[in-house]
Amino acid sequence: IQSSPEPLEYLLPQGLSQDERDILILKLEKELTYAEIAPILGISEVSCRSRFFRAKAHFLLLTKKNKFFKMMQRFFP
Repeated sequence: IQSSPEPLEYLLPQGLSQDERDILILKLEKELTYAEIAPILGISEVSCRSRFFRAKAHFLLLTKKNKFFKMMQRFFP
């Protein structure tokens, strides 16, 4: 029996804003195009692309910080 994957909402780091979470879920989990996402969010397609790339960058920054924090915990139990 194969279990269904956990929704992306539960895997995203805490530090993301709701706008960032929304666009990441629509693009990555729902696999919508920028043209499909833009009217959902009430923004232009160009703004949609910019928002996605900023959200992705913030996600990567938070993920790297989290990895560093976990690594440092070994030295400070």
